[in-house]
Amino acid sequence: MRADWRLVAASSLALGLLLGAAKADAEPFALPPSPDSLPPFLLGVVEGSILGGVYTSPLCPSGSQCVLNTGGGLGARMEWRFPKYVSTGLGAELLLIDGAALYEIGTMQTLRYTLRILGLRKCRIHPLLDFAAGVALFGDSFTVDTYGGFADLRGGIEVELSPPLAVDFSFGARTMMFARYRTALDGIERASSHAPIIALSFHVGFVIMPRTTKPRAMHQRRGAPNHFQPDVRE
Repeated sequence: MRADWRLVAASSLALGLLLGAAKADAEPFALPPSPDSLPPFLLGVVEGSILGGVYTSPLCPSGSQCVLNTGGGLGARMEWRFPKYVSTGLGAELLLIDGAALYEIGTMQTLRYTLRILGLRKCRIHPLLDFAAGVALFGDSFTVDTYGGFADLRGGIEVELSPPLAVDFSFGARTMMFARYRTALDGIERASSHAPIIALSFHVGFVIMPRTTKPRAMHQRRGAPNHFQPDVRE
């Protein structure tokens, strides 16, 4: 009788385990969310720029001193970054430019709209293509002698240093057009031909991100077979 009792107890335990496993298998299996389904998020960019004019005849007529030489400055912008690594946003920039003897210091102030496309989102180094357009104010020592529009085209890379921080390196070309004006010291009329002005530039920027859209491995939480969370070991 004692052996029969043990046999019944063992059979009951085995049956209970089988029923529990069958119930767990019957529950729906929750997959981790796709990176493409994540909402866009806001990020900030602070960058330094060096710019030099390569075709400046409209601002620097033959026989006159040039007001658009080499310069540099700082810019900042806010962007919405989407899961497929497309960013769009607004920014401002201030450049200090060598204006020869005509300007104490030339200043170019811009307001820009940016569209940026990045590739290889599963990697830490992303090739980037950046297009921007906006308005520019140009003059001597923060005064406004003339105004106009510009378009930027840049190419480079973005390197992820950590989940909330990345750094950009890019080369670019800027096309500008300004309204006609005269410089006070020499009385020369500038920007009278309405031809584009072309400058080349180099940029280094720091990207501050609250989170990333890069796909991460998912692992199972202990005790919760149908729930997943990001693998923080990456």
